[in-house]
Amino acid sequence: MLWNFRVSWMWRRATRSGAWRTIFCVLTVAEAAHRLGRNPETVRRWIRSGRLPARRVGVRHAIDDRDLRVVEDELYPMSELPEEWRIGDDGTSAPNWVAALHRSRSGH
Repeated sequence: MLWNFRVSWMWRRATRSGAWRTIFCVLTVAEAAHRLGRNPETVRRWIRSGRLPARRVGVRHAIDDRDLRVVEDELYPMSELPEEWRIGDDGTSAPNWVAALHRSRSGH
């Protein structure tokens, strides 16, 4: 079990020049595999086939958290929600509760 997650963050903030930087949560292959409950080689295979987008950073792959959630939604599909449940009070779309339950039960 991985206890020491190394998550790299890029953030969106104003610099002195007024330019904006964007926040991304980036995971390694091992971290992504642990979160999905799959073997790291399976995650690498998904990257090679194009199912899971990733970029190379040196000899490692960097996987965006948002891309991993798309694959997670495919692995743990959720039933169709009633119209009034699709958008939350804050205006954001409803999360995939099936994937969230899987993450909570696997210690994430």
